[in-house]
Order: sequence, then C-alpha cells, then structure tokens
Amino acid sequence: MDPNDPNVYEWKKTKDHIQMLGFWADGNYGIMTWCPCGEGLIQEVVDGTRYYTASSTSVLHVRKRWDLAIEEEVLRLRDSNEAQTTKIRQLNGELDIAKRKATREVGEEVAKLKEENAEQANQIHDLTAQQEKQYRG
Repeated sequence: MDPNDPNVYEWKKTKDHIQMLGFWADGNYGIMTWCPCGEGLIQEVVDGTRYYTASSTSVLHVRKRWDLAIEEEVLRLRDSNEAQTTKIRQLNGELDIAKRKATREVGEEVAKLKEENAEQANQIHDLTAQQEKQYRG
C-alpha cells in the first residue's frame, strides 16, 4: 500500500471495518463481557426479554438475548468439562500402568535382594563352620 495514494484513508477505514466485523463475530459467542467497540455491556429488558447490549446504538454493536448467551456458555463449559474428564481418565490409566510397573520392579528388586541375602547367609554359615574347624583342629 502506497502512503501517497489518495485512497489510503479509505483502505484503512475499510480494513478497520472488516476487522471490527471479525471482532464482532468472535465476541458473539457465550456470555459476552465487552463489545468489539470497546464498550462494556449492560443488561437491558425489552418487552420482558433480557439482552446483553452495548450502550451505543450503532449497527455493529452487540445485542444478544440473555437466554441464548447462557445456553451457549453452558454448552461451552460442558464441552470443556468433558475434555477435562477425558484427560483425567487418560492420566488415571497412565498412573495405573506406572504403579503396576513400579510394583513389579520393586518386587523384582526385593526378590533379587532376598536371593543375595540368602547367598550371604550361606557364605557366613560356611565361614563360621570353617572358623570353628580351625579352632578345634
């Protein structure tokens, strides 16, 4: 984009407008806390229906039914909860495998140490018997 082009102002304005549309679309999911224009949202009641709205009245400002926002937020939280539950189950499975492996390894090490202990006990018994023979003999 050439800064000397007379249409630069229009291009920037169009770019900002397109960016605002993207922000508006992204912000229009679940319980919103701000409008893409930067304003905070208020709750208003029109004919008995609650809405999240920006205080400005421009076309691109957020206006969403309260019940739809709550429903979308609950669905989002449910999906997040299911993902976390799946991750917990996966980690529990990995933990069980690690426990079994550690138990098996510890059991093998204990068996190995018992064998070594038995061998050393036999060696001590043999050395004691040899020593007694030397003192008697």
